[in-house]
Amino acid sequence: MKTAQELASTHPAGIVAAYERDATRVAVRFHDGDGWVACTRADMAAAVGRRVWALRRAGLRAGDRVGVVGPTSVDWLVTGYAVQAAGGVLVGAYPTSAPAQLRYVFDHSGARFVMVAAATLDRLLPVLDDLPRLERVVVMDGAAAPEAADAPGVPPIVEGIDQFVAGAPDGAEAVAELAGAVAGLDPEGLCSIVYTSGTTGDPKGALHSFRTIAQVADTVAPAMGYTDDDEYVVHLPLNHLAEQTYGLVLGARLGWTLNVARSPATLLDDLPELRPTVMFGVPRVFEKVRAAVLEGAGNPLAAFGLDRLRTMVCGGAPLTPEMVAFFGAHGVKMVNSYGMTEGNAIAVAWDRPPRGDTCGVPLPGVDVRLAGDGEVEVRSAGVCLGYYRDPDATAELFTSDGYVRTGDLGEWTPDGELRLVGRKKEIIITDGGKNMSPAVIEHELTKSPFVNQAVVIGNGRRYLVAVLEPAVEAIAEHWRTDHRGRPATERSYEDVVADPRLVPLLADAVGAANAVLSQPEQVKRWAVLPHRLQPGDAELTPTMKIRRNVFETAHAALIEELYR
Repeated sequence: MKTAQELASTHPAGIVAAYERDATRVAVRFHDGDGWVACTRADMAAAVGRRVWALRRAGLRAGDRVGVVGPTSVDWLVTGYAVQAAGGVLVGAYPTSAPAQLRYVFDHSGARFVMVAAATLDRLLPVLDDLPRLERVVVMDGAAAPEAADAPGVPPIVEGIDQFVAGAPDGAEAVAELAGAVAGLDPEGLCSIVYTSGTTGDPKGALHSFRTIAQVADTVAPAMGYTDDDEYVVHLPLNHLAEQTYGLVLGARLGWTLNVARSPATLLDDLPELRPTVMFGVPRVFEKVRAAVLEGAGNPLAAFGLDRLRTMVCGGAPLTPEMVAFFGAHGVKMVNSYGMTEGNAIAVAWDRPPRGDTCGVPLPGVDVRLAGDGEVEVRSAGVCLGYYRDPDATAELFTSDGYVRTGDLGEWTPDGELRLVGRKKEIIITDGGKNMSPAVIEHELTKSPFVNQAVVIGNGRRYLVAVLEPAVEAIAEHWRTDHRGRPATERSYEDVVADPRLVPLLADAVGAANAVLSQPEQVKRWAVLPHRLQPGDAELTPTMKIRRNVFETAHAALIEELYR
């Protein structure tokens, strides 16, 4: 079995190395609309090689930025690999981005080419005239590309993938094209600009080289015992650093079989067909898995495609101890992890039993310290090189001795584990001078299965209030029928908000949170968000984090009512 110590020098080179070891093994599995399709390592290497050839023919130069935007798919994977193998710099964008957000990312990065999914093309078309440096747009998913590219009103710079790769070699010749390209890659060379989600302003482009982005393969892989025998499910947005490091980097450098879920919404339906051995995701995904397993019959792991699963690594938000214990009881090691776009992988419970209330301990080769104000600072081979075209923000990001200022506030437990307690810029200071982290309070509120989102407000106020978004599906299932006897499946968000049973349900959730909080941290009054927050809403970043200033402005009347 190939281990982290035997990895290829860059992750695109790993595709060739895996092909040379066993060309017939399945490299990627995806759904084509009719059923699941398995592609061998030979198929994968040839597909990437064809797009490498096409990019070079189109005039791609080393260091040129290439935008990629669309839902997670096998075409995203192949295109991302091809861009980096050809010496280009991958610039991913969230598939849910509004046209103005796509304009910002692709203009700021200076992208010469953009590879776009057919389903996302209509978001890009309105801003093409605002991207003077953009030379070509390629609709990258083959089946839908011709119709999308040739539709009325689509400008001539847009073409389908078949047209783009016309004349490219195939089979062994395409693999040779890939092999020749990756042989010239510099491990220190820039390979990806990963834009932050823009919680407090315009997104910043974190610069990652092949070396920095490979840190998860060099540290997490051996720490967690990953090998090339593993199978992984790709389901998160591939423009995000976490899925790039797992889906693109680990997948290629270790030679994993990558199973591409149809979408996050279909993940539970896809898992029985894919049966992964390792997973990475956000807590909400794992909570859905747990809820589904609890409702299953017979062997719950096998019923939901989890019978081969060894490890689930969670990021983006805290796990609960109950989640850790549940999966542990079924033989699956579920661990919190801590990382960030600028700092890459930082901490995980890699050398000890997992627990739900900490991030574990720093990974090998990662130096973590706490500043005087409690801010977590990190230095490792995986930290980014800085922000693209933003020297002032880069200077602010790093300390004088090279540590990244994460913006997170942390503390050490007596046994040396790192616990996050909030965000430095999100501290609430009440009119009485009490400093509190809203994240800690919101975490307690969302421990209730009936609270999907919680936003705590109180800066400069005499007490704290909260705006709650109910977890409609969980509440409807809890009720089974509404107060008029309708099945739970018929419940809309508006139905649940209007149901008189909601108030005592949420009141219990707030009471349970207040019971474990100090008196100043307790929520005195609360209100229900009148509408469900959706991807693309101004109050949310693409990663579904709350933009607090935007949220408070949008719901100012509701918040003011809580202080009357």
